[in-house]
Amino acid sequence: MKEEYGSIEAVRQALDGMTIHVIAYTHPDWSWCHTRQWHELRYIAVFEELLRLIQSGSGVKWYMDCYATQMAPVVERRPDLIPEIRRAVEDGRIAVCGGFSNIRPNMAADETIIRNLVIGRGKFAALFPEANLSVHADAVDVSCGHPQMPQLLAKSGYRFYRAGRPYGVFAKKGIPSAFVWEGLDASRVLCWWAEYGALASGRAADLLKNEADWETAVTRVYDSDIKIFTEHSPVDIAWLPQGGDDCLPLKTLDANAEVFLDDFIRRWNRRETSAMRFSTPPEFFEELNKRIDRIPLFRGSPDPCDVCYNVAWGGERGLAPLRLRAGESIAAAEKWMSWATLAGCGKFQDTQSLWEDLLKASAHASQWVFREDEAEIRGYAQRALADADNMAAQARRSIAENAAFPAGAAAVVFNGADKPLAATVELTLPRGEADSFYLTDGEGLPLAYQVLEPYEYDGFEWECRLLAQLSLPPNGMNCISVPPKALACSRPAPYARPLKPSSFETAIPFSINNSILKLDFHHGELTAVTDLQAGCVMKGGLVNWNTLEFVGIDTAKGSLHAGPETGRSPVRWQRWEITKNGPVRYEVKLTGKNAVADFEQRIRLDAGSKTVVFETSTPAWPVCEGYLSAAIPLEPGAKLEGGIPFGVEIKDILSEPYEGREEGWNDFHRQWDGLFFAKDFAAAKNGAYTAALCHLSGDRYYRYEGKTQSLACILLNCALPYKDTCEEYMNPAMFQSPGPHHFTHAVLFAGPDEKDESFVSAAAALRLPQAVMRPYRKAGMACAIPPKCSFAAVDAENVMLSAAFFKGEDFFIRIWESAGRRTAGCLALPRPAACAAAEDFLGCPDHTASAFAENGVIRFEIRPFEIMTLRVEFA
Repeated sequence: MKEEYGSIEAVRQALDGMTIHVIAYTHPDWSWCHTRQWHELRYIAVFEELLRLIQSGSGVKWYMDCYATQMAPVVERRPDLIPEIRRAVEDGRIAVCGGFSNIRPNMAADETIIRNLVIGRGKFAALFPEANLSVHADAVDVSCGHPQMPQLLAKSGYRFYRAGRPYGVFAKKGIPSAFVWEGLDASRVLCWWAEYGALASGRAADLLKNEADWETAVTRVYDSDIKIFTEHSPVDIAWLPQGGDDCLPLKTLDANAEVFLDDFIRRWNRRETSAMRFSTPPEFFEELNKRIDRIPLFRGSPDPCDVCYNVAWGGERGLAPLRLRAGESIAAAEKWMSWATLAGCGKFQDTQSLWEDLLKASAHASQWVFREDEAEIRGYAQRALADADNMAAQARRSIAENAAFPAGAAAVVFNGADKPLAATVELTLPRGEADSFYLTDGEGLPLAYQVLEPYEYDGFEWECRLLAQLSLPPNGMNCISVPPKALACSRPAPYARPLKPSSFETAIPFSINNSILKLDFHHGELTAVTDLQAGCVMKGGLVNWNTLEFVGIDTAKGSLHAGPETGRSPVRWQRWEITKNGPVRYEVKLTGKNAVADFEQRIRLDAGSKTVVFETSTPAWPVCEGYLSAAIPLEPGAKLEGGIPFGVEIKDILSEPYEGREEGWNDFHRQWDGLFFAKDFAAAKNGAYTAALCHLSGDRYYRYEGKTQSLACILLNCALPYKDTCEEYMNPAMFQSPGPHHFTHAVLFAGPDEKDESFVSAAAALRLPQAVMRPYRKAGMACAIPPKCSFAAVDAENVMLSAAFFKGEDFFIRIWESAGRRTAGCLALPRPAACAAAEDFLGCPDHTASAFAENGVIRFEIRPFEIMTLRVEFA
């Protein structure tokens, strides 16, 4: 079939008066179609070729976009190249435009995003002090991110943002290539979106050197490589990349041919009514900024969905949840070390090496790793997680050693959440005489408890595993005490073997309730949840509250395995038993199966709680194609919103285009209708109630299903590698995860008047389980810390505490507003604050923020969704 091309007149009319900025680029992956060894050597070769081109007189300009993936191999293996690279940076031939690692901004823990920007900027500034670091451009191969990106970038010193995916969606939504992005807090950043690769095919190389038929060369290269970058520009300039994945500068992707751009640009400028020039991203954005009055303003989220081809690989054993846990754990360790230091009983340990290890594991393509690289990439994250957990445990122990616990103290419970909790913890305690056994907290108040399992020895019950419910202060601790006889491990109670719960067929209906919520089951399906206080019955429909379903996918037909559905298989529950019946916890166990696997689901409800937790396990997940999801029902017209890093956004899924499958590789981001991301919860605001679905063990993908009026979180996704491709040599655990799995999700229920911030704090607390330890003491310690206390408390429910850490002797604490309203509040710390000043992430004064110290506490006024970093000095 003959290809159709536009006329030279039409091309010249479309480009008349435009300046096309040609910016050479090599997109770096940790690994993609090759091993990490190959990628490291390739990026060294990129710098060698670039320096050769510059020395030979080429006008090429180029930029690097992240440290760990692209620059670190040169630093570690060819440091002799650094002086020459630095001269090229100083001369404006090489630009620096990224963070430490090219992470996926929707899929990283909150503090991970900030540390990536700050650590990366620091690395580049140390190597290249002359570099213009105004442009962030390492997110071109991932979703552009969430509407807190403008604030995160601005407070990290970036004025400009080069975005990439989902570029086909941007075009369908009518978002121009250049726009001013205003975030949730009204921060603004000037953006340009487009594909990141062009002018690197063999065909393009042939066209560029065609001197015999200039007009044919222009029309064809316009149609194939230029039009897509100019047609959406609202102004008279456009960014035209040269390069692509692992591309050597001014070479084709396969490196078999040169791309003669120097000569082509000279001929273009002699013969065309538009201009073409080599540029760097800072040069391009400075020109774009001169046209700011003609560039439209965009508020909110250009892409609330993310992409469809990274969903739940490996389930709870996958790399994505490991990254999230590690990021959350490092931030938690910094907090506990800070509280111990401020309380005078600990010392803060530097965590930058942990952040760097995590960020190495967070490069965006590192799930497609070769078998020999998988252990390395996972090892970085596992080491960061283990070291962070150890630091946090040491800090908590140092606090416990200095606390004035009562004589009967047998356990200490720590709360890492920002808000007070009525927590239920499981622990083993010495029992003593059964009729005189009781529990109290650090203030001597009685605690409700529930014996789960008595431990028998020689006919007596010496210990028991139990659940205890106690109040925990924010960022604080409380203790659990037992009677003196129990603490002395004497006079045990006679052992009485507990009765085993009876098992019934699911045809028999049943219910459990904690006097606040009542859960009704029919045929094993949780068909209704009743708010006993409000009298509201929340019914299921085509989907019930504990629906579990396998969705078959033809993974060979989808771009990166996000293929069409082949069928659905819901789990049918066969038997049930009530395994816990109060007074602290109520729990039912269901067993059943579908066409894929056998399942067990435990549904638990704690006293005083409106949160229902679901723990689902399968003993032998098979090799298959498709995903497993847990769903809840929605009312027609329910409004969706979801957590994002440092905020909440409306998820208007019905207004988003989902026609990606028909568009091929130019627009393959949304091949599954209704798929979107949410950080830690996706809430459906129904007429009389709100239900928030919280994914607690996997990554961040949810799906709105219009046909069944439901909302699902995806627990596990599996595919078969493409045949006769490099995927056959990649980590098989990415595509398949056979064997046992254990998933956890929760549903939070609230009335229609419940404040939005309650979901933010509740979902965050669910991801931070309480830490329980024994009450250690050191000889001669003063024991000045109260047995129940908070180490950092904010008096505003909608203000969250993101980080607390030391840099040398300087202490920093970061807070953010979660409900979209201006709020005045105060923050109390273990030591009286003498001075508090707001700074950006780089340590520069933040004149837009308002904070000061008064009478030992920090008073602040925080804007809607503002992220405020405070440097604190103490009296």
